[in-house]
Amino acid sequence: MSENTYRISLERKNFSIADTELGKLLHFDWTRGNTQITISATIMEMNFFNVAYWNFSPQRVPFWILYWNLSPGGELFVDGKWIKMESDKVYLLSPFTPFQSRNHSSFMQFYLYMKLSSNIPVVRGLYVFPSDLLKQNFLFIEDTLSPTKGALRIIGVFCQYFSMLPDSVFLKAEEIIDSRIYKALQIIEKEYSMPLPLKSLSRRVNMSLNNFLRVFKMEMKTTPKRYILRTRISKVAELLVKTDMKLDEIVEKTGFSNRFHLSKAFKRMVGSSPGCYREATSTRC
Repeated sequence: MSENTYRISLERKNFSIADTELGKLLHFDWTRGNTQITISATIMEMNFFNVAYWNFSPQRVPFWILYWNLSPGGELFVDGKWIKMESDKVYLLSPFTPFQSRNHSSFMQFYLYMKLSSNIPVVRGLYVFPSDLLKQNFLFIEDTLSPTKGALRIIGVFCQYFSMLPDSVFLKAEEIIDSRIYKALQIIEKEYSMPLPLKSLSRRVNMSLNNFLRVFKMEMKTTPKRYILRTRISKVAELLVKTDMKLDEIVEKTGFSNRFHLSKAFKRMVGSSPGCYREATSTRC
């Protein structure tokens, strides 16, 4: 543990957080009963901006998502019903939870994508908490959106929400996802900037192409092709917000064939051009 060590003692679970590379990758000890697991936590992506378009088809993602909408307008579809998101609530989606989103007006949103290294099996679902904790820490979190200030604070906030999950979430643990599809997701995450022919991808996870397409759609609620595209678009959005890279440079780093293809796909999925997206979010990053 480094000198910059923060300890958060909670009623049911204890976390010790160590500062590592740029405050983006940290680890904590998760304790339940006599079992203790050291978990690496990575902030994959986060942002605070005005959302103009949020109408996305059903999907699943292999990481935790935290949403806090500061104004009305956004809705989530989970477990067969639409949920209007309120500013006094934080919404935490566990990995591989099927969900869909939509909006009827623009709204301000803070979101966090968090990846945990250890495979703690949890029941898929949406967990809702009061937003007071996030509100209290929000000035520090805003600092995190530019370079690395306050990264420990956001990890601490996430850990405290994680600690509020009911025991039943862990006691009723289920198999999270087909191991072959999980391996495919790991390949996509590492190699999204390169060509990913589906036939080759299916071979790498020891599946026939037809079986791979069928099981992937069943597990992820979307096709492999669309999942790869969504991954690339997410990386494009991150580079637009966090760097000054030109669009041609972003094309090379995200697996698109040219800037026209990137711009067309980005506008179709996000609802605005890359340039407008960068301009709209630049004052917040």
